[in-house]
Amino acid sequence: MNLSRFFCALSSALCLSAPALAQTLQCPPTVQTKAGSLQLQQTPAGFAPYFEGGQLPLSGASIFDGPPEQGAQLQPAGGKGVLRWSLSDAQAGVWLSCDYAQGLFRLVQKLPHTPRSCSAKLYKEGKSPLLQAVFSCE
Repeated sequence: MNLSRFFCALSSALCLSAPALAQTLQCPPTVQTKAGSLQLQQTPAGFAPYFEGGQLPLSGASIFDGPPEQGAQLQPAGGKGVLRWSLSDAQAGVWLSCDYAQGLFRLVQKLPHTPRSCSAKLYKEGKSPLLQAVFSCE
């Protein structure tokens, strides 16, 4: 067996036998929005929608079973500070969501594989009023 085949076989064996590594995602504590107009389903006569733009602080963390636009938001267990989700029943892919403005705006990320479980630690650093969120999935 040549050396390159040996290392290829060894690395494959290690990857298959090693436990899954935890995936982590840190939500940005704020997002900066751009001023402009919003699309409304119905604009009252005589009005035009306008969005001032500005900084939106993080307000929470969510997980969806499938794309968020499908609305399958999973309910976490746990309490203040740490949220936990069991994902053994997730069927449409797991999407992590960093929520801003009480979920009116979200940054979402689809995980490449469905983990068994995820947690989100929510906290504030020092005297900062900004919420922080870190997801950990395994």
